[in-house]
Amino acid sequence: MPIQRIRSAAHRRILLLLSQGPRTVSEIAHEFDMRMPHASLACRQLRASGDIYRDDAAGIRKAPLYLSQSGLKRLEEDALAKSKLHVQTIPSGMNGIILQIDGSEILIGYTEIPKSPLLFVQDASISSSTLSKGNRGGAWILCRHQQLVWYDLETLTPSEPPSPSGIGTLDEFNEKPGKIGLVRGAIVERTDSSMLLEGQWFASRPDIPEPTLFNHGQTILGMVEGHHVGYSPPFGSHADLSSSLDRTLVLNAMGHDCLKLSELNNGKSIILPLGVLHFWLQLRHPRMSPEKITERYDEITDALRIDMNSLPLPMKRDLLADFGDAKWTEIDLEQDDLDLYGMSSFGLKALCEYILNHSSQPFVIEWPFSHPDVPLLERILSHPMCRMVVTRNLEGQFLSKASVSIRGSPQLAQLCVHLNRSNTLPIMLDTTLERASFNQRLEAFPQDGLELLDAFATGNLNIDFFSRAIDDLDEQDAMSRALHAYPIGDELLANELEPNWPVASWISSPPDKRTDRWTRLQHLLPKGWVNIHSAFEFDLHTLAHSLHKGNGKWVEKAFSRLALELRSSPEILLRISTAVDQDHGSWLAAAVLAGASSLGEEFDELMERNLSFWLSQPHLPEYVLPLLFPVNKHVSVSRHSLLEQCLRASADLPEKSFLGLWARSVQTIRKREPWGAEQVRSVMESFPHLWWAPYASEWLLLQLNTSSGRTWLRDKSISWPSLVVRMKGEIGGLPGIQIGHPGFSLSSDDLIATKLLQKGNGTSSLDDLYEMTYALEQQLPPPSLKTHPQAAWLVQPIDSWPTFSPSVIDEGDPMIGLLLYSRSFAARQRLTMD
Repeated sequence: MPIQRIRSAAHRRILLLLSQGPRTVSEIAHEFDMRMPHASLACRQLRASGDIYRDDAAGIRKAPLYLSQSGLKRLEEDALAKSKLHVQTIPSGMNGIILQIDGSEILIGYTEIPKSPLLFVQDASISSSTLSKGNRGGAWILCRHQQLVWYDLETLTPSEPPSPSGIGTLDEFNEKPGKIGLVRGAIVERTDSSMLLEGQWFASRPDIPEPTLFNHGQTILGMVEGHHVGYSPPFGSHADLSSSLDRTLVLNAMGHDCLKLSELNNGKSIILPLGVLHFWLQLRHPRMSPEKITERYDEITDALRIDMNSLPLPMKRDLLADFGDAKWTEIDLEQDDLDLYGMSSFGLKALCEYILNHSSQPFVIEWPFSHPDVPLLERILSHPMCRMVVTRNLEGQFLSKASVSIRGSPQLAQLCVHLNRSNTLPIMLDTTLERASFNQRLEAFPQDGLELLDAFATGNLNIDFFSRAIDDLDEQDAMSRALHAYPIGDELLANELEPNWPVASWISSPPDKRTDRWTRLQHLLPKGWVNIHSAFEFDLHTLAHSLHKGNGKWVEKAFSRLALELRSSPEILLRISTAVDQDHGSWLAAAVLAGASSLGEEFDELMERNLSFWLSQPHLPEYVLPLLFPVNKHVSVSRHSLLEQCLRASADLPEKSFLGLWARSVQTIRKREPWGAEQVRSVMESFPHLWWAPYASEWLLLQLNTSSGRTWLRDKSISWPSLVVRMKGEIGGLPGIQIGHPGFSLSSDDLIATKLLQKGNGTSSLDDLYEMTYALEQQLPPPSLKTHPQAAWLVQPIDSWPTFSPSVIDEGDPMIGLLLYSRSFAARQRLTMD
């Protein structure tokens, strides 16, 4: 084939630059430190020869220039001309040759298939005698291996690559001069005063120096493909990764010894500093004055120090929607994993703002949402403590503030680090996970999602939590493979297992693929397996239809979300209501009742219809009843009708059932009938303690007066001081019955029978109740008690109390701690107002 060199160095540089992507004339001038007239002239000449073309759609001034097919052909001919010039024979033992050097750009000719795109070439001035003395000068070259093309040196025509080293055919061995692979690259690092020459042959060496270019950061992300060279990205790196496996491996690698924000779904509540809420309010109310923001912030944080339930319902709903089941503390963020699971993008924005203003430790942040806030991400990347930001789908967009940009590749666990617009470094991630070896045969497998979550609670698999035996060897194999893939997941494996082993397929599914897989498998999976997928990942309609598949805490979280969000989505509420007459309709009816409970009278008919379906098989009554008949609100006429409907239906249920016991208890209160000791014990065992707190003193004495009652009290751990010693008139009671607390009126004589109890789970609380009462009567200083050291203050006059900080909550029984802090806080507020 006719070949012709490119005579103009400027033309060649411009063509090489455009081979990596379009540029404007000004960008070309800046890249090569050329004057604009000279760059413009060179580009006009290349356009005239047809080697480049201009896209004038957006105007001529900043029109991008592109390499044409003619220009690409000229670069190929130029490379072949250099090969023809410098390669006549291939010296024995040599792996390649430098054919052209043009600034940092370099053309390499390989004689065998390279193992890595990263290449070290020794200094040309080193002689064979100095090699033995350990001189390691030279340069690191990063080749663009995706552009590697092989040619036959005799004909200069494209050829198949040679066989891997050591297994060539006899014909290939006899070929003279053989094949050569041409690829361009860039010199990315040189040792001091190193020199490379065109025509210089090189061979691989075992004693190469470590490049410093790839060690700007604190943490090794992975290894350069084909090398034992680690890559530590600089601070401010950005990784946009669509693969859940890649994201998990990157976060694991970069998250050591720093604050890591990522979507873990570990089932644990996150603990956030109260200061996050200041930024949250600023984002929610951008027009509100700083003074008003501070005032609102103080109101919210004061309430949270007592109990989240003391917040107004709309505020509580907003916090849950943006931060999930978060706990709030005065303590700053510590070096740890912070689970973003259940947090909204709005909540994450507030948390990021807090970190940007307060963090003095390195951090890694995953942005798990499909629509990132690019300006915010740019600010995060600019922070000196930001190791990396990980996103999921920027669709090729590069963030300008990123020190390097990292993308996934078609190969599993391989990333492409974009050092600049022209050069990409392939990195292999470490896929080794700390977990039990599956070389041994498992004796047990998880029965449901709860067992699986418990087994991985520490990050390593603990099969002691498993209780299911499997006899079928094929199913054993499928489950073992699935457990090996969990929790990161393997989509190919999950797809392979889905037709025959739905549980194994569900376990091995990557978290970001589970919602779709649930649509296909939900009818095949046993109850309890939905627990390994967050309730916040489902849309509301699917979540309502999945309630019956969950158990434990998952059902509580799912139901709480439905109760909060369905009230603002009446169209979904109505859609769910149309299916209550189908299988599992009572679960759907529970969701409808929860969502409609705070809506207007126009939903009364809907609630009446769904109440009938729910009563046929009442699920979650401890959550549904307080929503239907809250004790802190006046019961309307229509709601009273629902109450009576519920009581009539519940009266026919078994005596020990939750609703049956509730209905009989309500009737006992209405008719003012005496409580039986056994009935009282059933109520105290079955219902939330605050439901019966107004009756706590009366019922305690009732139990102390019988032998069976005292035995029961001895064995039941109940926070008696927090139930008996409450403010007079405090509203409480069973759902449907509003009643004020009588206040504390017991004496030590009333409680003397507690001293007759043998030691048991319930005696410490009763001993404390007696001791605080006795100290009050005898005018003794409040003693330090067992269940909570400060509990004795509950019976003392409030004006004698010390000031209790939020830390008192964690000093012992949290119910007592909350009562101490809330009453202390309320007293200070009254004093301030006076």
